[in-house]
Amino acid sequence: MSRHSFVTLASVFVVLSLGAVTACGDDTPTTSKPAVTTTTIDPARAAQRDAVRDAIGSKDGFTTEQRSCLADGVVASPDIDAGSVKLLTKDQTGFSDLDEPNREGLFAVIDSCLKVDELSSTFVSGITKQIAGDFELPKDEATCISGKISDEYASASEFLTATTGDGDIAGATVVFGAFGSCIGEESVGAFLLPSLTKAGVSDAQADCVIAAVVKDVGVTGYTDVLIEGAAGEENGPATTALSAATAAAVTSCG
Repeated sequence: MSRHSFVTLASVFVVLSLGAVTACGDDTPTTSKPAVTTTTIDPARAAQRDAVRDAIGSKDGFTTEQRSCLADGVVASPDIDAGSVKLLTKDQTGFSDLDEPNREGLFAVIDSCLKVDELSSTFVSGITKQIAGDFELPKDEATCISGKISDEYASASEFLTATTGDGDIAGATVVFGAFGSCIGEESVGAFLLPSLTKAGVSDAQADCVIAAVVKDVGVTGYTDVLIEGAAGEENGPATTALSAATAAAVTSCG
């Protein structure tokens, strides 16, 4: 499914030009059972359940239990009709493709299977992995970010609604604002390193460049660039400042 769908939590901020986020779910707490369960469903519905589960996919950052909970809940819900279930197996389905009763049914399933703190934790891991590869945020920073995000949203469905479709910009401001409040300079350096390497900066130069850039723009100067990216501001003030600082640092560290 696309970034506009509940099964692509990890791809919510494609608009950042960072590519689709892929998340790790190793530390995801055990989730609750779906509110609606069944013991027997007909073969056609069983096939749709399997298709929904496959569409969710482990690559989206969900555990096997979460995927099963969501898929079982979708096909069992009396508030999601067969046509909407079929839509949820397609790559380009989003919340806006469902009418209000089916959308509300989907949100009920999401909230029965996922907690907002689980989603925010998975989301933070995914963003970090996409930007910084194998680097892992220190536990206190990751916990701080997840906590700030969780404080903003009462439920998993509210979080997803805020961070998909028309809510992208507001959601990005919350998420990356939390990053700016919680991460340290070492983490910013880890986030900057892959782009410097891709640009041809040598390992010998990288530490020097990162130190200069972080000193110049600061932590929030970097995270403001991510917020501008979500807003489509390719030449926003924070982005312009970061580009200038990086160019100057590459020259001075050469």
